[in-house]
Amino acid sequence: MSEWARLLTGSNKSRVLSELKRRSVRRKPSSTMKEGAVLVPFILKEDNPELLFTVRSRSLRSHRGQVSFPGGVYDESDHSLIETALRETEEELGVERHRWDIWGDLPPIPGRGGAIMITPVIATIPDLSIERLDVQKSEVDFVFALPLSHLAGPSSRKYTKFKDIPVQFPVYLGGPRRIWGITGFIIDYVLTLLLPHKT
Repeated sequence: MSEWARLLTGSNKSRVLSELKRRSVRRKPSSTMKEGAVLVPFILKEDNPELLFTVRSRSLRSHRGQVSFPGGVYDESDHSLIETALRETEEELGVERHRWDIWGDLPPIPGRGGAIMITPVIATIPDLSIERLDVQKSEVDFVFALPLSHLAGPSSRKYTKFKDIPVQFPVYLGGPRRIWGITGFIIDYVLTLLLPHKT
């Protein structure tokens, strides 16, 4: 087993869950704010973990053509935000929700504009083939994956700022599209959890 693959083993999962519990600060959205969830999906390719991304369809009204994680808005039929992330992933990529090993959810992050709180859900799957995904083309243009070793490398990460937000956001390079915004922020947070001494 490679050094990177060990990061997805049970012992590291237990450490990450303990760290999430320690960091957890839950904020209840206001009555005017929507809730949503995204899946942060790790796959194993030749004993090396990769993070799976979607590129949003150019026919969508918002964030068209941008890199994101599969996910969407909470539905009343969902029993939890974890189920929201799994349902949306099944709809977008055709991956049955029971196949995922759910690690846990991160504290919710406000979307740009403050109209929605987004809960990232970390999950792994050992035997997913990108080429065999049943991609919903009305929502997703295409899917790609980047190795965890690449994302953790200092040369792949830059920083940018938005005019209306007084913090720097990470931008990840080296894939078919640059990864920025909320997706870049989630990657940065997840990397500090998975490999705190490498970032």
